[in-house]
Amino acid sequence: MKKKTTTLILLAGTILLALSFIQAYLLYNSYQLEKRIFEKESHNILSPLYDMPKLDSLHDEFRDTVRCELVQLKNGKRTIEVLQERVIKIAKHFDTRTDLIINEYLDNNDFDYSLELSRTLEGIVVFDNDEIDSVFTSDVENPLIVYGSMKAVENGTVINSTKTSTSGDDIHFELTYKDYKWINDQNSIVFRRLSGMLVITALIYLFVIGLAVYAIRALIEEKRVVKTKTDFINNITHELKTPLATLGVASKSLKNPKLLENSQMLENTLGIMDRQNERLQRLFDQVMHNDFSDLHLSRKTSLNETFLRELIGDFKLGAEDKIERLELQVTLDNTGFNIDRFHFSTALLNILENAVKYSDKKAEIDILAMSTEREILISVADRGKGISKADANHIFDKYFRASQANRHDVKGLGLGLFYTRHIIEAHGGSIRVESKLHEGTKFLIKLPIEI
Repeated sequence: MKKKTTTLILLAGTILLALSFIQAYLLYNSYQLEKRIFEKESHNILSPLYDMPKLDSLHDEFRDTVRCELVQLKNGKRTIEVLQERVIKIAKHFDTRTDLIINEYLDNNDFDYSLELSRTLEGIVVFDNDEIDSVFTSDVENPLIVYGSMKAVENGTVINSTKTSTSGDDIHFELTYKDYKWINDQNSIVFRRLSGMLVITALIYLFVIGLAVYAIRALIEEKRVVKTKTDFINNITHELKTPLATLGVASKSLKNPKLLENSQMLENTLGIMDRQNERLQRLFDQVMHNDFSDLHLSRKTSLNETFLRELIGDFKLGAEDKIERLELQVTLDNTGFNIDRFHFSTALLNILENAVKYSDKKAEIDILAMSTEREILISVADRGKGISKADANHIFDKYFRASQANRHDVKGLGLGLFYTRHIIEAHGGSIRVESKLHEGTKFLIKLPIEI
């Protein structure tokens, strides 16, 4: 059973891990698709800008201005160094004018995100017959911006690379440009567009995980219940063996003619049969009558020092040879709290009997009873074997017996503390346990005083 449970848990974990990878893969693909859609949308929005007559006119004017400078270079009226300085000045002049047109276009379109454009002049090449002369090359670290900002160049993406060639009788040259686009916090925009799908995916994933955890916990709980019931069957079988065996021996003895002639032996044998019959009846009653839903209390006895001392005295009398020390400290005022004498006595006796049964040697028990303005506190502490934290969580469950108690050297059906809890709760109180293995156990009972 344990191996099967472990296998199922590992299988569930593997499936969840595989599901996580599949979900991550699908989300990544969805992100990439949404990113491409977003980039296409922004490109479509910007397409009319590049076809604007105003912008084309400025580009033509920039090209013609550069052409004049190149003619001056060809005629020997400009040096390369001077030409390069002039190109930079021309670019800065056109940068301001072009920015006005672009910003006006962007302002007239209702964007829900911040967008910037830039164009850099990458190079100028002059063709002279069969010779190619590169008269200008942009600096990689400090490119020449024709329009736009450096931010778009540094952080944006290249959306276009263009070459503009001009031929004439006087000169033939080519301008190379790069266009950049930068959208502020583009990844966040894409994620916001996917937020609905991300939330639904997360909820489904959490639901699947929750379902798996619930199923595993239910499986473990079912396993625990099955084990508890199996232990109960084993324990009750063991409990029944002794009285049945004794009855069998007594029954055979009655067939002995000599026994029938001896009235004393006959009386002893019948007494044995009566006691074993009574023991069997108690066992069956304990099993059959453990439903407390219809429990009716007769609360006619006052919970006071006299009641507790009588109860402890009777208990000590029956288990004197098994007790090393049993001390009772009582500081109960006149609380006016009434109990059902029979049921409440049985509830406390169950705790005391456990303290005796689960002691490796003679039991040492300390009982404290005290009252406050609002409640009565009763603690029963022993120095016995103690129980683990895992067992303590189930010690009041029906048929449960601590793992070290399932050996048949400690008799019981696992109903005593189940009964005790229901009796305490029927009186409006609560009970809890504190325990450490090999150190002992303490039961704490709280009973509210009605003011």
